[in-house]
Amino acid sequence: MHCPGNTRHSGLQKALQENTEYILFIDCDDRFEENTFGTLKKLIEEAGSPPLYGSWFKAFDMEENFLHYTENNLGWLHGKCFKKEFLKQYNLQFKVNMYSHEDTYFNCLINACLIINNLQDACAPQEFTFYRWYERADSCSHDEYVKTGTLYLEKHYDDYCSSCLDSVLDYTEANASTLTPVQIDQLFIRCCHNFSLAYLYFQGFLANGKPYLYGKANYESYKKRLAKLLEMFNATKEDVIKIVYTDPNFYDVNRTASFDAVGKYVEQESFKDFINGINFYK
Repeated sequence: MHCPGNTRHSGLQKALQENTEYILFIDCDDRFEENTFGTLKKLIEEAGSPPLYGSWFKAFDMEENFLHYTENNLGWLHGKCFKKEFLKQYNLQFKVNMYSHEDTYFNCLINACLIINNLQDACAPQEFTFYRWYERADSCSHDEYVKTGTLYLEKHYDDYCSSCLDSVLDYTEANASTLTPVQIDQLFIRCCHNFSLAYLYFQGFLANGKPYLYGKANYESYKKRLAKLLEMFNATKEDVIKIVYTDPNFYDVNRTASFDAVGKYVEQESFKDFINGINFYK
């Protein structure tokens, strides 16, 4: 099966065998600025060779096609430098057979690994802008998105749920025996915020998409992962709701981020009502 998840996975496997200290990802139609590697080498050495050099959030400069990094996003891979030995040590891989959001899956997996292994503070943010992004009109993802709009994301919503939910849940489950109470709390909070973002995407589909095509399947995708979250953390729906509403600013950031993907919308029901309305027995 040809899809971004398999392509990223194969590329990473080859890169892990190379004689290199760090791994970066670049799409075939993008480019790095001149002197990127020399500058990055110097900055990484000054930062003490951290497991991850780069920030989580991106801001896109439409005029110059630059990706500028600020502080906290789990989206694109572009502009991040991953230490090879860090990826090998913790067996961090892309999930195969993902048609979309394979980058979000990998970044969420990295984030869970950093929490579990107390490495959050070991990562170094960077302000060096070097990635120039271009969008080809004939690229596979761009072409399908232009033709179908929100329907493209609706069609691949299960991949999205897998990227931001399965990544953290599966990695947490695999390391459950070694987790401290503090780490469990941190992971639960991360999961709850990821669930709020997945809910917002779903609400956007209801308002702007064609939910009669994928609505039931997408609802079930969300529902089965919520059931796993509650079981894994021995939590209740009320616990999830409380975490999400504890930080309204974070919720607003997630809501604004979802607008970029699915267009502006008004939620048909609140997060609280949506979660409470999920019935696991039918």
